Amino acid sequence: MIKYNALMQVASLCFVPSHCASLFTLGISTGLVLDVGYKEAILIPVCEGVPVLRLWQAMALAGQEVENQIKTRIDMGQLSPDESIDSIAEDIKVRTCFVTTLKRSKILATGQNVEPKTTDVEYHINGERSITIPGNVRETAHDVLFEENIDEMSITTMILETIINSNVDMRLKLAENIVLIGGTVMAKGFMSRLKEELLEKLKSPKYNNLKITKFKFHIGPAYENYIAWLG
Repeated sequence: MIKYNALMQVASLCFVPSHCASLFTLGISTGLVLDVGYKEAILIPVCEGVPVLRLWQAMALAGQEVENQIKTRIDMGQLSPDESIDSIAEDIKVRTCFVTTLKRSKILATGQNVEPKTTDVEYHINGERSITIPGNVRETAHDVLFEENIDEMSITTMILETIINSNVDMRLKLAENIVLIGGTVMAKGFMSRLKEELLEKLKSPKYNNLKITKFKFHIGPAYENYIAWLG
């Protein structure tokens, strides 16, 4: 808190964490807020308006990783020498990609075909020419967000680890008040895929004692990439 400032005539100034501000737009005081931006995913539970910082978690797993998937899986021969995939990867991600279902993701991971197939699309560059974005790239580029690293951590396990390490009387409230913010969560299908992943993980021995049978997500009054500012 900054005390009285003679120039601005402000008695005090208090900085509100963005995770708390997001809850203001929903009129709730308790929730599990997951912010998935460009470079990292940050998870902070808020209980009665107070961030529980001992349960704070973060991973360098966000929109940039999705773009890296696109860069490595698109035929670079389609680009002219003066064009760079770096300059268009984010736009390709936003305009053409989506998050597939858990069932389809598992099938595609084995190399099998799945029906109906996701169609290839033409991405236009500067309105002059186009390159082909394969259907499998469009559908699976976001899967990296749900894959576990060497420490068995992913966006899904971040949520479950926070819940399991919280007080018993908080667990159900957190599971039923999940709030997603950040630009990456705006990808079509992200919320439903995350819910599928959470329910699937509950079947594992590590988490089946949580006594949680469902997860609920709040839908904010604005787009997720600026809901914290609105709060």
